[in-house]
Amino acid sequence: MPKFSAWPRERCVIAPGIRASVTSGWDQPYNHNIMVDKVLISPFGSQLVLTEIVKDSRNFGEESFALQDDQGRFLDIVPSQRSTGPEKETMKVTNSFEFLNGNTKMKTLTLIPLAFNLKENGSSPATVTAPLGRVPFELEQAELGRIVVDHVDVSEQGVKITYHSEGILEYVTFFLLDQNDRELKNLKLAVDKNVDRQTGQHIDTYTFTNHPSAAEIAQITRIGTFTYDLKLRPEEKVVIPLQ
Repeated sequence: MPKFSAWPRERCVIAPGIRASVTSGWDQPYNHNIMVDKVLISPFGSQLVLTEIVKDSRNFGEESFALQDDQGRFLDIVPSQRSTGPEKETMKVTNSFEFLNGNTKMKTLTLIPLAFNLKENGSSPATVTAPLGRVPFELEQAELGRIVVDHVDVSEQGVKITYHSEGILEYVTFFLLDQNDRELKNLKLAVDKNVDRQTGQHIDTYTFTNHPSAAEIAQITRIGTFTYDLKLRPEEKVVIPLQ
């Protein structure tokens, strides 16, 4: 289980109004002019609010940047739906990004533009896999981040995977595998993703929708996930004073 320091009871709200030019994209970089409207740090969910003029739905989303505290630790950004605007139009968009693991004693919050690229193994996406036997175990998603799996529960209803991040993570999708790392494609799944904001853990629940047999469920002995190349742009970092 991840270890985080106890939250202070008070909360911190800053309206810095910082304007910055930042870049997203791996092969085709795209420039964004953003404003840091607000930072809220609280035991009940911290937020970073960014505003930009968006053209053709190309917004600066959570996959486009990393956040660091004043100790250099990367904070966990929680994925959610973003406002982008209609294609072929230009409009002002304000988005709120939730992040975990910060605290009100931080002196600064640093936004660092990030680009990612799905690794490939020949013509297929590259994956990393691990057995379910002993927890916790790690899945190195990228050089800059890994998934630490704290608990896996396999039942006749489905599979629940509880994990936390160390470093920077991109989109986390798990595959249910047999002992030979083959994906069990006969299993039909519905996926539900949740976050425990007190512990910083993610809980991904894969529910069976086709009522597999006990023998089919017993084949689940490993899990896997996609791997990524990540690239930070520290020359474009935005340091946000919090005190």
